[in-house]
Amino acid sequence: MKSNAMRSPDLLVLGKDASDPVVGEGLGELARAKIAAYLKAHGEGSTSPSALYSHVLHEVERVLLEEVLFFTKNNQSAAAHVLGIHRNTLRQRIKLLRVSCHKNP
Repeated sequence: MKSNAMRSPDLLVLGKDASDPVVGEGLGELARAKIAAYLKAHGEGSTSPSALYSHVLHEVERVLLEEVLFFTKNNQSAAAHVLGIHRNTLRQRIKLLRVSCHKNP
């Protein structure tokens, strides 16, 4: 039985477009680079650590939910399965984060 659950190799970060993969660079390394660039650009002390933590989690979770919902054609049960969370938890997070569920072409 084939599973829609994403595995670590499936989570490789892409380059500028889908045809330009950055081989071996995972989500953690991309996050590290983006956060370091953000801190450098905004200077020390411009954002408190707790505000930065909340901001990063909010932005990343929203994108994650939007992409998984798109992947599952907005099927919330399937999306919850892919994410490994309960469907009700997914619905709560969608509402809290104001995630938009776009129609697939």
